[in-house]
Amino acid sequence: MLAYLKDIVVDFGPVRAVDHVSFSLESGEIKALLGENGAGKSTLMNVFAGTFKPNSGKIFIKDEEVSFSGTMQAMQKGIRLIHQELNLCEDLKVYENLFLAQEIPASFGLLNGKAMVKKANEVFSRMGVDIDPTVLTSKLQTAEKQMVEIARALLFKCDIIIMDEPTTALGGKEIEKLFSIMRTLRQQGVGFVYISHKMPEIFEICDSYTVMRDGKWIADGKIKDTDEKSIADMMTGRTLLTDDFANRKSNKKEEVVLSVKNLYCEGCKDISFDLHKGEILAVTGLQGSGRDQLSDALFGVIPHSGSIEKNGKPITGGVKQFLKAGIAMVPRNRKERGILNDLSILDNLSMGFINTRFKGLLLNPKKEKLRFKKAQEKLS
Repeated sequence: MLAYLKDIVVDFGPVRAVDHVSFSLESGEIKALLGENGAGKSTLMNVFAGTFKPNSGKIFIKDEEVSFSGTMQAMQKGIRLIHQELNLCEDLKVYENLFLAQEIPASFGLLNGKAMVKKANEVFSRMGVDIDPTVLTSKLQTAEKQMVEIARALLFKCDIIIMDEPTTALGGKEIEKLFSIMRTLRQQGVGFVYISHKMPEIFEICDSYTVMRDGKWIADGKIKDTDEKSIADMMTGRTLLTDDFANRKSNKKEEVVLSVKNLYCEGCKDISFDLHKGEILAVTGLQGSGRDQLSDALFGVIPHSGSIEKNGKPITGGVKQFLKAGIAMVPRNRKERGILNDLSILDNLSMGFINTRFKGLLLNPKKEKLRFKKAQEKLS
């Protein structure tokens, strides 16, 4: 057996995130780790990769019991984690991110930049992606940054690669390249843990699965012996009937709340659509199709021409005007664009109100905490 996590427990204060879970991985196996958000999947894998120390339980690598005090020790044992959230230093060049904490030295205590650039080009070539290792990471698109995260795991020889939602920012071609690399490494004996909510991907690339729910182990099995409905039932703890979706009552109303006419922006040409009250409208397309630029234009982030109307009233200007009109955005790269890392959760939640509705000079801490409490209850 390549790896075995036995009876792992992880507590965050009063919250038990992982509750006596055991997990195994064989050489050359791609195992799906499945569960709803909050099931404990990422926490368990962070224990595996040395990010967290478990409150109790044991880790065995090739039948040897190990204990990690940090990620570097896990890397030395051949374990690599590709994080769900991008974990790159924006102000470093791409190759510097790839070799961070594992740089190639030169003479007199200097670093061998040429050797690192060469190895970076080799791994990108192997992946079939066109990324310049010498550019600043901040200049890359989100999908390119995701490929850099993946390249960092492939750069050094390893026995175990943990992938936490690796395809979230990738288009079809990039996913095909990633799966091709995974199949090649599987033949070389590398074991993969694959976390994803995309069921078609699970059934295409994985050999086996483990399901978690509410921090607990629920089931193990072979992918060929199950189907999407059975997996979904195990993940949620209830039966989801196809008829429930087919016969679902639509909440769509006649009233148009957002009307876009002949919108032009960088990456988009002549886009028109109406969004009705109570409607969920999906906008989809491959990476580079213009979907990201469209969402930015609909929130006033980038310049555009054409008309955007909310409840029949045109919206012009930048983000502040769109916020005041009652339009919000959850960006794809949430870590960089959705939050301010150096502020508290309470302050982050207050930002929208402060920028659009607050008219005083001084904030009232009691009112802000009350507003936060209401939002916390509303979102459970």
